[in-house]
Amino acid sequence: MNDAAHYLDEQKKSTLKKLKEKKENPRVYEIEKNDLLIISRCPVCLSKDLRLLTEVYINGQLNFFSTVTCVSCLFTFRSVSPGLKWFKKCWQIIETAVPEVFNPEVELDRIARYEKYYEAISRYRKTGHLLDVGAAFGTGTNLFREKGFRVEAVEPEINKTNYLRKKWGIKVVADSIETFVRQKRRYDVIIFSACLEHIDNPVTVIKRIKNLLNPNSGLLYLEVPTIWNYVSWSDALYLTHKSNFSKEHLTYLAELGGLEIVEDFFYKPCHVGLLLKPRQNNQNKPKLIRPPKNITDIARLYRKDLPLKKHLPPLNAVIKYSVSHIEQFFQTLNLSDKKMIAPNHWSGFITFSV
Repeated sequence: MNDAAHYLDEQKKSTLKKLKEKKENPRVYEIEKNDLLIISRCPVCLSKDLRLLTEVYINGQLNFFSTVTCVSCLFTFRSVSPGLKWFKKCWQIIETAVPEVFNPEVELDRIARYEKYYEAISRYRKTGHLLDVGAAFGTGTNLFREKGFRVEAVEPEINKTNYLRKKWGIKVVADSIETFVRQKRRYDVIIFSACLEHIDNPVTVIKRIKNLLNPNSGLLYLEVPTIWNYVSWSDALYLTHKSNFSKEHLTYLAELGGLEIVEDFFYKPCHVGLLLKPRQNNQNKPKLIRPPKNITDIARLYRKDLPLKKHLPPLNAVIKYSVSHIEQFFQTLNLSDKKMIAPNHWSGFITFSV
């Protein structure tokens, strides 16, 4: 297991441990066809030539989560997925009377990451008006406030929004960044970390986010996990991730949005970060550089660590999963207590049993 896989495995184990400690009754998150977002062309290059990689069904009937890759540019994303309205319903289900940090270990990791962000940003700006997009429980946002920044946050999840307000007293907009980018506000710094991959319309957001920056001296820190260091078979069930970026795709979208790179970073074990500023001069549409990989490489990612060592699906097969219900709105199932059952033929479904 490489460093990235080990890190992600430990993060998942920590989260599942916290769920078990809470001793809450198991939940089922219902989903219907009208909860789904359907995308029929590549959001990056607009090609309709898409290769279907995986599908997830409820009892072999409702396809509620599909992963595809673009044959033209290799951007990999969800062609079928629950939309934001569905997640808002899920957040209402888990809302608590007293908001609290779900997993303190994750927040310690967040503080370490935000210290690195401050180290990079402070080389250019040590104070100003800062917006933290997808601020979660605000531990990173508050770190910047303690460093002297005036901070605001965008966070759509109810418990996290309540915590930001009650614990830190941070001004927060309880909405998605897709809605917020329509605002006519200006910030000196925007932190947009580990968030772009979660939203329904990442290209639209990147094209508009420049309008939120101070045009003369604004800075945007943009960070995502990279597909090559992040994805394994279980990504096919990971409902909250809508897109899997390569550095090439992230760079292209930033340039398409009128931004230029000040510095780039690789945050171990699997994230790439770009420090960006508004481009002052007009230039032609940037050229999208195709990642130095192919569709077979991506197909292999969705078989990586698949616990069917003696019966792996062929690389040209669509891997289809069937679950009886959604029990985790972020990851579909608690995979730690499930046994995977392979189909007799790869036109059938992989299923799970306790």
